[in-house]
Amino acid sequence: MSLKVCSGSGKLISISFLRKFLFYVFAFIYMVLCPVLVLYSIGYILRPGTIDQLAKTGSIHLSSVPSGATVYLKNRRYNEKTPTTVQGLLPGDYDVKVSLKGYQSWRRVVSVRAEEAAAFDSIALIKNNSGNIVSDAEAKFIPKDEQT
Repeated sequence: MSLKVCSGSGKLISISFLRKFLFYVFAFIYMVLCPVLVLYSIGYILRPGTIDQLAKTGSIHLSSVPSGATVYLKNRRYNEKTPTTVQGLLPGDYDVKVSLKGYQSWRRVVSVRAEEAAAFDSIALIKNNSGNIVSDAEAKFIPKDEQT
């Protein structure tokens, strides 16, 4: 005995056909997504339309003192604050900026290589001091024998 379900257009659809259809749809999704997710988890990304469609990635680890600084990568704001690791980056040079309100920004051009992590631990952000900065022209050298 085969159960039949009435669809919106009044046609009858057998339950066994519906089961087979759903099985093949989910099997197809599984067969496509699993390899992509496994490759992504080990550091590969898919770049359709390029010669090397499968590319190995690198990462940049940033931590600052004080923590909670905003990270900019190629002049685009990154969602997380320091300490953080930016993963899935294609090999190349990246302009990295770390900034926090009330502190001077830290900026470097960082080279990312495949299968490697560029680590910048304890980036010291220097506090902005208004009026307390002494320029080289104003600095005065006092010989050691004259110091008391």
